[in-house]
Amino acid sequence: AVGSLAIQIAKQAGWWVATTCSPRTKPYVESFGAADLIIDYTKEKWDDHPDLQGIDGVFDAIGEEDGLERAKKIVKPDGCFSTCVTHSIGTDTKKNSDTMKFAAAYVFHHDKDAQDKLMDMLSTDKLKLVVENTFPLTQQGVMDIIDAMNSRKNMGKNTLVMSK
Repeated sequence: AVGSLAIQIAKQAGWWVATTCSPRTKPYVESFGAADLIIDYTKEKWDDHPDLQGIDGVFDAIGEEDGLERAKKIVKPDGCFSTCVTHSIGTDTKKNSDTMKFAAAYVFHHDKDAQDKLMDMLSTDKLKLVVENTFPLTQQGVMDIIDAMNSRKNMGKNTLVMSK
């Protein structure tokens, strides 16, 4: 779900956006109508796609083990790579910048203005957020949501719900 939100936000900022998906998730990705290019990762490596050579940056919302190395093949010298999934590359933006201006794990922080802007986008349907599953806030519900997240088959958000 982070990737689907990132796609929409990037398009609203005026960026050209490419993304990857499987045939199973393609209708979900297309439903946002935001990506300029959708690559089926079961048939093609994204870092081999000719339209991605010399792009400005890569945002990793999946946590590919070799995502940074693959990004280095296509991102232009003053471009960037950022991941919100794995911290294995660290948060030091200079450490991995041998071929890029910026490469680091992004650690989320509290920003009221950004949150207000996102809430405005959600409330005016400029940003679509799909809730795929809800689970009760119980011990079993927590175990079930962890299983759902670990399946890596979710397209929307999984949420815990408190009973009234």
